[in-house]
Amino acid sequence: MKNVTIKAIIGGDGAVGKTSLVRAFMQDEFKKDYLLTVGVDVTSKSLEIGDAKVILSVNDIAGQPRFETFRGVFFKGAAIAFLCFDLTRDQTLKSLTSAWVPELATQSDPNSPIHCVLVGNKSDLEDLRSISEQEAQAELKKMKKSFPNLKFIDYIETSALNRKNVDEAFSILTKAFLKFKGML
Repeated sequence: MKNVTIKAIIGGDGAVGKTSLVRAFMQDEFKKDYLLTVGVDVTSKSLEIGDAKVILSVNDIAGQPRFETFRGVFFKGAAIAFLCFDLTRDQTLKSLTSAWVPELATQSDPNSPIHCVLVGNKSDLEDLRSISEQEAQAELKKMKKSFPNLKFIDYIETSALNRKNVDEAFSILTKAFLKFKGML
């Protein structure tokens, strides 16, 4: 069995549900109280995927504007990135395109690009939804074209509240990276 450690980042504006997604994946829990992430919160989980024992080190990066000046420090060394937005707030998707993705692209090595998945969170709030799946897919297509040094894998809609597609989001991206590295 091969051992591999993968640095993952989870980025996006404040209150899109990044910490809730990480908690749902790492601890199988959801907390309704919102606590602001200050700087970065790092957690790890061990997974077995194929012949690989993977230690996934997830860096949950603060999304509030006041942390913007130093978040790039946490991008260094990242192999995979979960780019999250809130399906009920248009601005959170626009912010990925205008700020998060360009900044992440500066850290990506063309020989070993950061693998990314676009995550539309809060799919359980269907009645408040303001971004359709088609709009998100169109934005993903633009990102792929504008940032060829990043490797965009997929778009997935999640709900940390009911755990819809949470494990799948982490699995899709981790497997794509391992396959790229010839480990799967």
